[in-house]
Amino acid sequence: MLWQDSGCGAQCSMSLQDAEQLAVDAGFTFKGDDSTRADLQTMFEHFDVNSLSSFRRLFSTHQLRPGPLPVGTATGGKAKRGKATCLPADYGGSSSSSASSSGWQVQQEGESTYIGGVKNGKREGSGILLSRGRSSWQLHIGQFAEGSCNGLGVVTSSRGERLEGNFLDGMPWGPAVYTFAPPPQPEQAAAGPASHRSRLQYVGMMNGRPLGMGRTAWTDGSQEFGQFDGLTCCQGLEEAEVSGVLAVADDNSSKARALEAAIQEALRQDPPLKALHRDRAAQSPLAPDPLVDEVATRLLDRLEDCRRSFETAIVLGGAGAKVAERLAGGRSGIQQVIHVDTSRAMLELARSHVEASSSGRQQPHTRYVHWQADSEILPLEPGCADLVVSCLGLHWVNDVPGVMAQCRHALKPDGLFLGAMLGGQTLQELRIACTVAQQDREGGVSPRVSPLAQVRDAGNLLMRAGLAIPAVDVDDIQVHYADVVQLVQHLRSMGESSGLTKRRQQLPRDVALAAAAAYAGLFAEEDGSIPATYEVIYMTGWAPHPGQQQPAKRGSATVSFEALEKELGPEGEDGSGSGGGAAGASSDGTSSKGEATSTDSKGV
Repeated sequence: MLWQDSGCGAQCSMSLQDAEQLAVDAGFTFKGDDSTRADLQTMFEHFDVNSLSSFRRLFSTHQLRPGPLPVGTATGGKAKRGKATCLPADYGGSSSSSASSSGWQVQQEGESTYIGGVKNGKREGSGILLSRGRSSWQLHIGQFAEGSCNGLGVVTSSRGERLEGNFLDGMPWGPAVYTFAPPPQPEQAAAGPASHRSRLQYVGMMNGRPLGMGRTAWTDGSQEFGQFDGLTCCQGLEEAEVSGVLAVADDNSSKARALEAAIQEALRQDPPLKALHRDRAAQSPLAPDPLVDEVATRLLDRLEDCRRSFETAIVLGGAGAKVAERLAGGRSGIQQVIHVDTSRAMLELARSHVEASSSGRQQPHTRYVHWQADSEILPLEPGCADLVVSCLGLHWVNDVPGVMAQCRHALKPDGLFLGAMLGGQTLQELRIACTVAQQDREGGVSPRVSPLAQVRDAGNLLMRAGLAIPAVDVDDIQVHYADVVQLVQHLRSMGESSGLTKRRQQLPRDVALAAAAAYAGLFAEEDGSIPATYEVIYMTGWAPHPGQQQPAKRGSATVSFEALEKELGPEGEDGSGSGGGAAGASSDGTSSKGEATSTDSKGV
C-alpha cells in the first residue's frame, strides 16, 4: 500500500549534475547531496521536464490552488451509523494570496525532497514532494500547508499505485480513489482471465487508510460494497447505500486529477508568450515590410559570396516566411527547405503564401516542422542540412548558445550558418522615452523593452557553438513612423512585442501619453515623423571541415604593419571615404516614412 512505502526503484535518464543545474539555473534555493539530485531526477523524469524556462515559469507565475470545498461535502472520519462527518466549507488551505513569501524552493529533509512554495521555512501552497525508501519512491503532487500535505492531491508510487483525493497532515482523509496497480494491458487481457483474484481499486472513505463506506473492485470484474476497516469489509451494504460517498469520492478524484494535470501542463508547456505574439502576427496577410524585407535580403545576399551550392536549407522562425520566399527558384542550388517555427499559425501562413506565389516559377520542396514553444531542443536530426538560416528569431530564444550549438550539429561538415538578430541598441529611442515618462509620472522605472544581446556577444556565440571562420557585422537601420502608435502597431505585426514575463501587464494611460510626448519631443524630425533605430547583428559561421582555411601560425607574417602603412601612403588612409556604407543606404543618410534605411554599418 502507498502508506507502507513499498515498491521498486525508478529509472531516470537525466544526470545528477543536470538535475542540480536545472534547479540552480531556475533560481531555486538548493542545498543537498547526490541523494537530493537523485530525487530531482525522479521528479523531472516523471514530468518529462527538459526545458529550464518552462520549469522556472511554473514556480514563478502559477499559483495552483483549488477553491474551498462546497458546504456539506462528505469527507473523512470514522463512519458512525452509516454516515460520514462533514468537512468545514472553508477547508482546503489558505488562499493564493498567502503564497510563498520567500519564493519557491528546493528543500531536502531526511529522505524527502520538496519543490514548491515556502513560507516561514515551511511548505505552503502548491508543490511536489518526493519521498524515497530503500528501493521505492512516492510522488505527492498537490496542496501543502504548515509544512504538510493538506488539501487536494495525487500520490503515485514506483509500483504504479495511485491515490487521488484529500489529505490532512500528510494522510489521506475523506473520500478518495485508490488504485492498487495499473489496469491490465490489452494484450494481457486477451490472454485470458487472471490466474488469481486480486484487489484492483478502492473508492470510498479514508482516514489514513480505507475506513468507512466504500467499494472495492477486483481483477476478475467483481465488486464489493460495504463498511471497510483497512482493506477488510466488515459489513456488506447495497450499492445504493454507498452511492453518495462514491459520487463525492469520484468528484474529489476529478479535482485532484485536474490539479495534477495543471501542474504537468505547466511543466511541459512554457506559457507561449512569444508563440502567442507570433500567432497574432500571423492573422494578417504576409504583406511587404520595409524593415524585415531589407534584413532578409541583406542576410541572404551573403549566399552570393559562396561558390558552393546548398542542397538542403533549414529556416528557423523569425522572418522565416520572408526568407523562404527569397529562396524560391532554387537559389544557391537549394532543393529542399525545412521551415521550423514555434507558431503553427505562422507556419500555415508561410505555406499558404508559398502556394499562392508558386505559379509560374519553380519552388524548392518545403517541409514545415513545428517547434514546441516549451522545448529548447530543435526537432532536427544531426547532419541533415547544408544551410541554416535564422532571420530575426534568435533574440527570442532562451538558450541562444544551446540552440546555435544544435544548429551546428544539424549542419553537414562545411555547412553554412547565417543568422540575423536584433542587438542591444534596438529601439533605444523608445527605451529613453518610456524611462523619462515613468520617472516623471511614477517616480520609478520598470522595463518595457526586452533586453537584447550586445555586438561583442555575437562572436563569442559563434565560437562557443563550435562554428569555424566566424564573421560578425552590424547595421543600424532607421525606420520613420508618423507617431508612436504606428511604431507599436509595426512591432505587433512583426511579433516583436515585449517578451518580459514579469512586466506590468498594463501601462497606465497617463504614462503612455507621457511616453508618446517624450518620444516626439526628444526625437521628432522636422517633418513631424519619429525615427526608430534597429541594430541588426549579422553572424556567419561554418561547420568545421578539414578542407577549410586555417589561420596562419603566429610569427609567420612576412610584412610588418609599418611597411604596409608606407606602401599604402596617405591615400590609403582615406580610402574611398564613404566606402563603408551598406548596400541600400541612401546617399544623404535619410529615408522617407515607412522605409528602412541603413545609417551605419560596422564590422567586427
